[in-house]
Parts: sequence; C-alpha cells; structure tokens
Amino acid sequence: MRKIQFISLFTLLVLAFSYSTANADPPIAVFQLDGDAAYTTACTSTFPSLTPVGCKDDWNLLNGTQIANDHGAPGASLARSFISGAASIAVFTTGGSKDPSDISSWKWKNGGTPDKDAITNGYAAAYKSPEGHFILLFGADRFAVNGDANIGFWFFQQDVHPVGATGGGFSNGHVKNDLFIVSAFTQGGGVSTITVYAWDQACTNAAIAKNPTPGQCADNNLRLIFASTPSTTCANGNAGCSIVNPTGISVAWPYLTKFGSNNTTIPEGGFYEGGLDITDMFELLGQGNTPLPCFSSFLIETRSSQTPSAVLKDFVSGSFSICGMNTTKSCAGDGTLINNGTAIHYIFNGTATNTGIGALYHTTIVDTLPAGASNVVFKAGTPLATVSSAACPSGYPAGTTCADIGSLDAAAVVNWSVEFDSDSTSVQNTATARASSSANAIPGACAAASTVCSSKDSDPSTCSKTPVNNITISKNCGVPVDFFSAGHPASRVPGTQLVTSGSVVAAQVNFSGVIENKGDSALENVSVSDSPDADITVDWPGATGTLLPGEHANYSGSYKPSGVTLNDLGCSAPRYSFSDEIKVTGATAVVGAAPGHELTCTSVFAGDAQACASATCNMCPGSNTCSTP
Repeated sequence: MRKIQFISLFTLLVLAFSYSTANADPPIAVFQLDGDAAYTTACTSTFPSLTPVGCKDDWNLLNGTQIANDHGAPGASLARSFISGAASIAVFTTGGSKDPSDISSWKWKNGGTPDKDAITNGYAAAYKSPEGHFILLFGADRFAVNGDANIGFWFFQQDVHPVGATGGGFSNGHVKNDLFIVSAFTQGGGVSTITVYAWDQACTNAAIAKNPTPGQCADNNLRLIFASTPSTTCANGNAGCSIVNPTGISVAWPYLTKFGSNNTTIPEGGFYEGGLDITDMFELLGQGNTPLPCFSSFLIETRSSQTPSAVLKDFVSGSFSICGMNTTKSCAGDGTLINNGTAIHYIFNGTATNTGIGALYHTTIVDTLPAGASNVVFKAGTPLATVSSAACPSGYPAGTTCADIGSLDAAAVVNWSVEFDSDSTSVQNTATARASSSANAIPGACAAASTVCSSKDSDPSTCSKTPVNNITISKNCGVPVDFFSAGHPASRVPGTQLVTSGSVVAAQVNFSGVIENKGDSALENVSVSDSPDADITVDWPGATGTLLPGEHANYSGSYKPSGVTLNDLGCSAPRYSFSDEIKVTGATAVVGAAPGHELTCTSVFAGDAQACASATCNMCPGSNTCSTP
C-alpha cells in the first residue's frame, strides 16, 4: 500500500522525568507545551532580553503556513526546522536498520507502512532558557489516530539523510552524545512512556545492564539518560515533558488526515509535542563539564515497540542546526615600519563567537591576506598565544590562509589576532570562521556535513601606514681630513687649488658634503649630479644608491672651471670665486611614495631635484683682492 505521510495516534499525555533536579529549567519556561499549537503573544527576541516579557512561543508561530515563502517566525528560538513528509514514501528496510546499530547499517526504500505509523510532519526547535540551559522542543503529527504506536526522535551532530533516488543507505554516522528520544503509545495510544538515550560506543554487550538506570548502558551504543513516568499535565515544571492534543486543534501548516481532507485541523490524538532540558540531562549523566552536542540534523521514526532494538518503520529527516558563529576583525592601530624601513608590520585583532547552543570544534579562522603578506602569525586566547597557520583544506576559498584556534563552548568568545609584514601602505581584508560540530572532524566547505560557518564575513577593516620619506644633501668647499673611509687621502683638500695638466696650469674646485635619508623608509636608486659637471665619488654605507632610514653617505667631487684665462688669476678683471650646485634625483622609496621635489630648489638645473645644495669656493678666501706677483 502506498504510504501517505502522517503520524499515528497520540492522545493526551504528559511526561515528568522521575529525577529532574532543582537546577533544571522546565521547557514550559520558554514554550507552550499544552497540546495545542496556538500562541498568545509572539516573542520577538531571545533570552535573556526576552521581548515582550513573559511571552512564550508555540508551533503555529514557528511553523507558519509552510507554503509559498511564508515559513513562520523564529520567535525566541535559536534554531527551528519543519519537515513535511506528505510527498515521501520512504521507509526503513532490512534487519540492520535498528537504533543500536551505526548509521552505516541503516537501509531504506520506497514503500508503504501502516496508517498509524505514517508520519506526516515533523518539527524541532532550540531555545536558551532564562538560566542559560539548552531546551530542545520537538513535535510531529500523524495520518491516522488509531492503534498503538511508538515514535523516536534522533538528533545528530552530523548531517544524516537518506542517500539514493529510490533506496539506499544514509549519509555520515553517529557521534558520541547523539540524542535519541523514544515515546511509546499503548492502550490505543492513550498511555505514553518516554526514554532518552545518548549514543556511546563504550556501551558494548558486556556493559549492558539488565534493568538499566540513568547512566547505565541500555543496549549496544545506547546509554540511558532518562526514563519517565506518565503525567496528565506539563504545568508541573519538570525538566522534561510531552503531551498530545486532547481535542481537535487548528494548525498553521497543511495537514492531511486519513479521516478527512487536506486541511489544517488535526483530530484528537494526532498531534504530539515535547521538550527537554538537555543541559540538565548531561549534568545528571555526570557530563556537566562536557560541551553540549552541536546538532545539525534530526530524524523522526516510527517503531515496532519501545525497546531500543525495535524494528524501524516510517521516517522523515531534515536539517536542524543549533550551532552558529560570527567573527569580527579590526585594525589594532597604524602599521609599524620594520626591517630598516623595507616593510610594514600590521596587526589585526578579532573575535570568534559561538552564537549557538552546542559546542564547536576546530574553530578555524579563514583569512584572505593581502597579496605579498609575509611572516604571518596567528594568535588566539587570553592572553594571546601563537597558533599554527597553514593553507586551508579543500572546500575553502582559493588563496586563503587558515588557523585552528580550538574549541568553543556554547556562547563562548575567543580573541584572536593576525600579524603580517607587507610593503603596502594600506591593507584591507576581512575574515570568516568555520568550525565543526563533530569533535572528530575538521570543517570543510560550508555545505559539508557538520561544518558550521560564520553567518557573514567580518566587516572590512583597514590598517595603514604612511611613511614620510625625505632626503637631504649638503655641500661645502674642500674635503675635510679623513672624510672618507680608509684608503682615501688623510690630509685636507682645499676648496680651490692650482693643478697642472701636462704643461698647463689650471684652477680646480674641490667640494664635499653629506647625503642623508631623513625619512621613514629605505631609499634606493639615489643619484647625485653637479653643475657644472664634476667627477663625484660617493662613499655609500651599503649597496650603491641605497640609504636606510637615518643613514648618510659622504661624497666629494672636483671640477676645473671652463673659460678660465690668465687674466682670471691676475689683477685685471680678476675672477677669485667659483660657484656650483649639486642635486639628488631618482630616489625611490621601498615603502611609500618617493621623496617629492624640494621646493627650495628653484634653479633651472635643480628643477627636478629631491634635494639640492650649492657652494662658492674662493681662490683667495681671505679677501676680495689678490696682490700681483
């Protein structure tokens, strides 16, 4: 028989866990577990700043109409999911498809199932209570409201879903502390019991207890967390509660009943809802310090009995992510020039925040660093400590660098930073983060199983540094003693002197000076020239034409003035002094802009000078006249 997806009979029922603690937060603190889907006042924000005060959600708000683009509203929930099974005919098959078996043993096919076991719709929601506890809400409705039925809810940390077109297996597998909730409906569906298990591979045949109590192994891979006693109301404020509708109810989503047409009215016993304080459960299990599981999908199944190894029948499955995270990134301040002005060191600070309820593992900062960034260092924690960085695994954006900054418990915030060197005076980038909901897996592509990605990239942040680059030159007549390094003349050279060139006596002008980098960045390609043209020697401290910030180079030069005649050196129309000008050109900055034109250099010769100087050297420096020999 072709299966029509609706769920079997659930009549009035409430569950009170027999060992709830005084510290537990009842699900009714955040949700109306009253056997009805209607809400009175919709919540518009999450705890602890709940708005309006005292509001409580219900399924008509969360599920909406589920048609067109209307999918309800989140209310105060942190996560919610609605699964429609009306179009599905998938059922479990083979004897290996049992809850104590790993998911790799599960099989499914297209087929039919008894009406009372046919699931129509399933839904789940996650809340944070006023005390910060993780409250899990779940529900379903069914096709036929007659006969005994058993229903199970699996909440997985990995993305578990059927694989194949008309049959096959299921994706991924179990992770420790996957949650399994079983409700049994007997005596025509009017009496219910509920048990809750955690997946634990330490539960082997040898460890199974005959009559397990919470904390003991109930079956292979299943550790009992809770066992319940029936009750008639959820108003008792227990840590766990479930209930079915005592009368027909109207819902905001399409519902198809065996005994009616496609409408929005669910008959008595056709609607089931429940809630659990998951935080309290793990505390009772002795795992209060263990991060709560980060569920990413869930599956609702009908079963042959309430025992863990019951035969599985109908199912619907879908995504249900209770995890989330976001990142920030900001410039820590202006960059710092390093390596003698050849690079700028930048620091960006950031945070990664777990905005969900479950723990996250291998929280990974994904950073697209500026082109040419070098000496990259990531740090994390308080105080910040270095963490290793590397190329990102497959599935990440090309060109990104990643750093695993560790685990994040629910609501936890970790500080992180990235430092790098660059020759750019302005760098801008954003960061995103990924994490895994499974402790045994690293995050991959955002669509990959168990990977949680930050809701958006961090806001763009810019760090900059504007070096002030400047060069100067001085000029003096003559060359001082020991002006140059070893190997150069150790005696003073005068500003002017008579020299012989063959049989000719001529005047020679000697000069010297200092070229100095008074800027922030290293300068390269520094060139000096003189007018009139002169032979110039520069004592560079390092590479030719290069000056680091604060470095200087001594230089000297000489020239023989052109047009000098005998009368120039005599007393008739005498010429006793010689002026010339020197300039610096071509200097380029390793970081930042090259020194600009020096505004005081106004001569035709120095019109392109980055620095200039002049000197007038006298033949007779003591007076303006010379005596005739």
